Amino acid sequence: MNRRTFIKTVGVGSTCLLETIAQDMPQIEMTEYGYIVIDVNGDDTAAERDSLTKPFKSWRLAFSKARSNDTILINPGIYTETPTDITSITDKPMAGSAFGLYGVNSVKVIGRGLPIVQLSTHGSGFFIGDCADIDVSGIRIKGQGQLTTPNIQYFALMLLAGKNSFLNIHECWFEEGGNHGIGHLFGPRSTNNSRFIGNKFFKGGNLSQNNLTWDGAAIACGATGITVRDNYIDGWLRGVEIEASVVDNPTCRNIITHNQILNFLWEAVLITSTHQHAELFYDIIVSENLLKGLGSPSPIAASNTGIYLASGHNISLLNNTIRDIWNGTGVNITSDWGPVENCSVIGNMIESCDRTGVSLVKKVWDPIQYTNAPKFPLNDCLVAANNIHKVKGRGIWINGDNHVVTGNKVSDLDWAGVYIEDGSNNSVIGNV
Repeated sequence: MNRRTFIKTVGVGSTCLLETIAQDMPQIEMTEYGYIVIDVNGDDTAAERDSLTKPFKSWRLAFSKARSNDTILINPGIYTETPTDITSITDKPMAGSAFGLYGVNSVKVIGRGLPIVQLSTHGSGFFIGDCADIDVSGIRIKGQGQLTTPNIQYFALMLLAGKNSFLNIHECWFEEGGNHGIGHLFGPRSTNNSRFIGNKFFKGGNLSQNNLTWDGAAIACGATGITVRDNYIDGWLRGVEIEASVVDNPTCRNIITHNQILNFLWEAVLITSTHQHAELFYDIIVSENLLKGLGSPSPIAASNTGIYLASGHNISLLNNTIRDIWNGTGVNITSDWGPVENCSVIGNMIESCDRTGVSLVKKVWDPIQYTNAPKFPLNDCLVAANNIHKVKGRGIWINGDNHVVTGNKVSDLDWAGVYIEDGSNNSVIGNV
C-alpha cells in the first residue's frame, strides 16, 4: 500500500486560511481512501470527513470517526485533550483514554510539524485496541508529569489493549508520563509483530508506591515479534520492559537494539515473566544499546540496574554499553520470577557499577505476587568476552549449574574478579 499523504492542507478559523504545501510528500488519489484532518483552528460542529476545508479540532472526536484504511492528518499546533477516567483500566473500549482507535485496520496517523497534544489530567492519552496495521508518526504527547502522590492506577501516554498486530510507532515524542510511555496493560495483552522505532521519551514513571515503586516504563509490552530500535529515553523510571503474562500468546523473537536509555531510575531494560508462563518466554535479543544510569545517589531511586533478566530461555545480551550504575548491577540475571536457561551475556562493556558487573544468581527472594513460589533453576548460561571495569563489588558472580565464563576482562575492582558461590559443572577459563 502506498503511503497516503496530502499535497495541501487547509486550516480554518477567524483568521486567514492556512495553506501549506508539503512538497516532500507524494500526491494521493483523494478518492481512493478516506481521510480526516485535524487543525487548531478547526470547528468540531461543522467538521466533516474527507474534507480539507472543514477540519476537526478535537482529537477525540476526529479519531472516533476513523474507519479502516483512513489517514488522519494532524496539522501543527498545541492541542488539549482530557482522559475521561483514570480508574477505567478495564477491557472496555477506550479505557478512560483521551482519544484513540478501536477495532480498525490499516490506518495512518501523520503529524505535520510535530503537533503537541497536552493531556489536562493524569491518565491515558492515545488508545489503540484490537487493531492491525496502524502507522503512527510525528506526534507529541505530553502528560502531567511523574506521579509523586499515592496512586496505584495503570495508564500510559499511548495505551495498547486487546489483540493488536503490525503496529508501527515511529518518530513520536512522549513526555512527562505519570506511568508508562507506551504500555500494553490489560486484556489479552498481545501486540504482535510491531515496531517502536526512533521515538523520544522524556521523564516518566510512577514514583508514588512503596519503595519508590516498580512501575512506569517508557516502552512496556509483551508479545511476539517486537522490535524496539533507535529510541532515545531520558529520565524514565524504567526504559524498556518486556513481560510475558499471557497463557495463549508467547513472548518471543523480540529485538531491543541501538537504543539510548539515560538517567533511568530503576532498570534500563527489564525482561521477565510470571513463573506460570516462563515456557512461553524465549528468543529475545538485547544488543548494542547505550544504558547510562544516574551515577550518583538520588532521592527518588533506590538503585540502578542496567539489564535485569528475571526468567526466560535463549535470551542474548550482546555488545551493550552499560555505565554509571549507582548502588546496583550492570547485568543481573536471576530466577526470581521463573526458570532461566541457555542465556548469553557476550561482548558487553560494563563500567562504573557500585555492586556487580554481571550477576547470575538463583532465586533468593519472593516477589510480592508469588510469595512462597518454588525456587527456580538457573542453568546453562554463557558469560563471554565482556569488558568489566571499575566495579566496587564482584566482577562476575555466579551460582547455578553448567555455566561457562570465558574470555572476559575484569579490572579495577574492590573485591573478587569472578566469584563462584555454589553449583556444579561450572567452567571458568581464559579470563583476564
